[in-house]
Amino acid sequence: MIVTPLIIPFLIWGAVALAGVFTVAGLAGFWDNPEKNKLGLLGMQISGKTRFLSYLRNIPFVDKRTGRMGYEEFIHTLNDGKKITICSGVDIGGGDNYRADYDTILDNADVILYFFDIDKYLRNEMDLESNILYQRSCNSRFEHIYSRVKLSKKPVLIIATHTDKCNLSESAMKQKFDALASNKSYKDMLRGVVYANLTNTNEIKNLVNKIFKGK
Repeated sequence: MIVTPLIIPFLIWGAVALAGVFTVAGLAGFWDNPEKNKLGLLGMQISGKTRFLSYLRNIPFVDKRTGRMGYEEFIHTLNDGKKITICSGVDIGGGDNYRADYDTILDNADVILYFFDIDKYLRNEMDLESNILYQRSCNSRFEHIYSRVKLSKKPVLIIATHTDKCNLSESAMKQKFDALASNKSYKDMLRGVVYANLTNTNEIKNLVNKIFKGK
């Protein structure tokens, strides 16, 4: 079987989200357009973006905070044999000191993936490094991204991670999160949130295949 690689300049940046309702299913057919091929990966600190990237690269995940780490172009093969070529890029940490880079990545990427820790969000724990409550820190990033992409309606897929640490069912997590977001100006872009445990190989594999239109 002959497969045509999908070339994706994969841009990995620091922390945090579709100027309208968008779900992972909405990406079906998106990658068929060769001009829509730049993926931006954003995330809060320790939210799973580096783990997600490590899975795509088929390398062991090292559990540590990311500073600035470059990587070379690589190929990931989906379940159906489809190959995606992800160009070289930089994995950058999720601290506030990287917020200045957001506009560049948002302007250049065609699709944005944003990762955040749903357990920390619902518990609203204090980030000892920034001394800011998790919800406030995450919400400011939601607002930042929404304000930047709402006119272009650029697709942003939100991925709530660490579901395994949250002592709630997925439906309960969704209900609590939706209630917290119900009065936000950017609430529409949070309606298609995907809930995932990225430490579960099957869950991350299914997520990757859905995003890149695999089977």
